[in-house]
Amino acid sequence: MLIDCIDCPDLAPTLIATAAAMRLPYRFTGLQTLAHKESNRTEALRIELAKIGADLKEEAGICFINYTHPYDFTRALVFDTHQDHRMAMCLAPLALQWPNITIHNAAVVEKSYRSFWDDFAQTGLSLNLQ
Repeated sequence: MLIDCIDCPDLAPTLIATAAAMRLPYRFTGLQTLAHKESNRTEALRIELAKIGADLKEEAGICFINYTHPYDFTRALVFDTHQDHRMAMCLAPLALQWPNITIHNAAVVEKSYRSFWDDFAQTGLSLNLQ
């Protein structure tokens, strides 16, 4: 499935992280503005999703995810937000699959959603926030 994010680039990191967590064969276009946000979100996603075992690639304007190894859901993961509120928010739901996640610089969410971590806690999931 091809998802065009040109009209909703701020949702792209969450869509990509969710697809990666679920090992879905989605492809994404319309991501050209992601390099010019608070971080280069495409590059930040590539770095952070590699930690779960997902390989984000880009070819001819299309991003896709390779899955070469089974995921290890028992592994502790430490994610960096890259000083970007949307990176923190898109990585947090990975706690649905990986129970031991730490997010560095979690306070970056205050830029757009001050109560994000309080609201996230209402799901019953937990994260280590630093």
